[in-house]
Amino acid sequence: MNTTMKRVGRAWVVGASMALLGATIHAALPSQPLQIGEGATLRIAPAPRVKLASGASVNLKWSPALKRAIATSDDVFVAGAATFQQDGHTYFYLVTQEPSRENRGAGYCGAGTEDILRLIEIAKPPLHLIERDKLLLQSCLESIELDDASGASLRKQLESRTDPQHLTLTWSEHPKFGSAPKRVTVRDGRLALE
Repeated sequence: MNTTMKRVGRAWVVGASMALLGATIHAALPSQPLQIGEGATLRIAPAPRVKLASGASVNLKWSPALKRAIATSDDVFVAGAATFQQDGHTYFYLVTQEPSRENRGAGYCGAGTEDILRLIEIAKPPLHLIERDKLLLQSCLESIELDDASGASLRKQLESRTDPQHLTLTWSEHPKFGSAPKRVTVRDGRLALE
C-alpha cells in the first residue's frame, strides 16, 4: 500500500474519531429515574420511558420539538427531582441546557448555552409527555443569568430543590423579572412567576 493511501486512511480514522468524540461530549447524560407514583419510574434522557411497578417498560409519546430539545442538549434534568400534582394533573419541571449556536464553539456564544425550564405534563391514557410552557432561565445570547453566589452548576442548584411546586429563582438581572426572587407556580397549565 502506498504512503498516500495510508495517510488518507489515518486521516479518515482520526476524523471519524473526532466526530464520534464530539457527538459523545455534547450528548445529554442519561437522566435519573423519576418516581411518578405506584412504583412506576420515568427516565427522560436519552428517550422517555416509564418502568411500571410490574417491571414492564413503556415508551412515551412526545412532541418533535421536545424530542429535538432533549437530543441536542448538553444536559437534561428534572428540577426538584420529583413530580407534583396540581388541579388533577401531574407535572414536572424539565431543565434543558441547549447550545446557543448550532455550530458550537465558533463565533459569539459558540460555546454558550440557553438554559430552559420546561413545564411538562404526564398525560394519560396512553402515557405521553406534553410540554405546557417554558421559561428561559439563562442565556448567553440574551445575557441572562441566575444569581448564584455559591458557583454551583445549574443542575446542582435546581435538581436538589426539595419542593418543585415551590421553586424560587433569582436572576443577577433579568430584562423582565429584575433581580428580586420570583416563585415559579403553575396556573391553568402555564408557568407563572410571583
